[in-house]
Amino acid sequence: LPRPHPALYGRAISRDRLSSLLVKLGYYASKQTARRAVRNLVSKERAVLVERWRSRKLGRYHMWAIFSSTPGSGGPFHEMPDSADEIRGLLGLDRSERGQPLVLMEYSLPEEAPPHFPTVADAYSGVGWSYFFRPAPSEIPHGLTMPWPEYETHELGPRPEAVHAVIRGDRLSSSLKEVL
Repeated sequence: LPRPHPALYGRAISRDRLSSLLVKLGYYASKQTARRAVRNLVSKERAVLVERWRSRKLGRYHMWAIFSSTPGSGGPFHEMPDSADEIRGLLGLDRSERGQPLVLMEYSLPEEAPPHFPTVADAYSGVGWSYFFRPAPSEIPHGLTMPWPEYETHELGPRPEAVHAVIRGDRLSSSLKEVL
């Protein structure tokens, strides 16, 4: 993405999917243990979170992120609804996870992991197929989320998005937030 890069990025992931990721990465022996650990870290101070997850990867191959394209706007989740399913719909996340809590993470990127414009190859390079992906128009310098059809006319509209290399927990800039 063109410079200057945003200072903060955000990732919304279901607690279940995050727990599965942490088990696949070898940080916990079972999904139940990982789920309990995530639940215990939600709303803990950033210092506690970073101390426990400092060297833990927060993704597997690459990570998708949203950000605010307006400097000083309050971060990637500023003005987002307080409902996991509304956030899921606005960001075009997996419909099959409706009803599950979302964990919201805010973080910064190191210089060696700059944000990139998301491509079709990024959208379909993981385990699942992302139905709610479309390339952004060429005149926009970043990707755009593709909301579920019922959220297409929502006042928040599509959100700016990017992909980047996997980061570790030491990049988290605030506490984890869980939204139901």
